[in-house]
Amino acid sequence: LKAFMPKFFSACTVQNGIDSSYVFGGAEILDNKTTSVRNTVLHINTTSLMVKTVGTMERPRMAFGCEVLNKSLILLSGGYSDAANPGQSIQPDEIFNVTHHLLSLVEDSLNSTGSILLPMTDSLKRFQHSLIRMNDAVYAFGGITSSNTTTGTIEVFDEATKTWETHSKNLRSQHTAEVVVLPFPTSSLDCVPECQCGVTTTISRIFNGSDAQVSSRDFHHF
Repeated sequence: LKAFMPKFFSACTVQNGIDSSYVFGGAEILDNKTTSVRNTVLHINTTSLMVKTVGTMERPRMAFGCEVLNKSLILLSGGYSDAANPGQSIQPDEIFNVTHHLLSLVEDSLNSTGSILLPMTDSLKRFQHSLIRMNDAVYAFGGITSSNTTTGTIEVFDEATKTWETHSKNLRSQHTAEVVVLPFPTSSLDCVPECQCGVTTTISRIFNGSDAQVSSRDFHHF
């Protein structure tokens, strides 16, 4: 057995079980000069402390988003395959079938990837963004578009049609590349039903809360 010492970066990691995580893609520097974008998928079992290669994505990609749709399916969105031309090499979204790949390893057959590559017209077409699942929906926040501009548009993935729908609210921040998104319960907010949490008018505080400076930061209640 060898120690797991990854030398790649800009990969996407998602946890689909108590002791089960997947690491998708990323990039590595070859010969101290060439950036090689990966399509490798790794599985990490934190109980057995084992890391295994369990297949490949349909497309190599880095700086992309990933999130669990269910215990078997993982959504991979955007990212790019050419480090020298990110905006021109944004990849279509992909749904990776974890169960298929695990069965393929047992049966010693990887003739089919078991993944679904979505049409570019139905894909998110961003990089350096974040995906997060809240309740029954997957949201996409921030990132950079093919025109090399950041975006405040929030998209919601429709699992039935496998397409993205634009949310009614936008981010207030102007610089949304590499944005970090964390969910937390509304019970943690000092807010009353009539108040739109985090959005101020003539005062700079949340209702009955501590002083808060709200400028380019985002604070949205879904």
